Amino acid sequence: MLSAPFWLILTGSTLAIGAIGAVIQHYILFLRDSGYSATAASQYSTILLAASLGGRVIVGYVADRVRKAYVMTLFYFLIGASIFLLTRPHSPSALWSFALIFGFSMGADYMLIPLVVSECFGTAALGKLLALIIMGYSIGQWAGPWLVGRIFDARHSYDLAWKIVAICGMLGAAAIYAIPSNRPQQSDSVPRS
Repeated sequence: MLSAPFWLILTGSTLAIGAIGAVIQHYILFLRDSGYSATAASQYSTILLAASLGGRVIVGYVADRVRKAYVMTLFYFLIGASIFLLTRPHSPSALWSFALIFGFSMGADYMLIPLVVSECFGTAALGKLLALIIMGYSIGQWAGPWLVGRIFDARHSYDLAWKIVAICGMLGAAAIYAIPSNRPQQSDSVPRS
């Protein structure tokens, strides 16, 4: 049960949720530190959260048609890559793009974990596996925001923190991409009657 795919899912999801948690907990503080009013900061946050609803709806449709681990890889990559846009805080187009891409991808994340786990392991031990993976999630949700806070306190800037968190999100995508396919080989020939 605790095979390479399990560790890849655990690592990938922990890194990605660490990136998500860091952004969610620091986003408004970051915008305020960048000179935005509380109203403007809450508007960007609202865009991000609204986009996450779209991600939750659309990812189910896509995951029914494509290998779920590949879908998760794409969304984790988008989570990490979009965080690089936060290094341009005075560009409204960068912040809008970030809120839409990150929010959409963040919404997809919550839907994909059980789908990828069941794709890799079936449903017989789904509860046990998800319990272990959610523990990793909890570590990521604590460590990501803590790391960003420590870096900000030391440097009085979010720039380095966002770069590190972005790389973590992309490493999470790489871990999910590395999950081997367990699909049986299908023959291209049509069975004869």
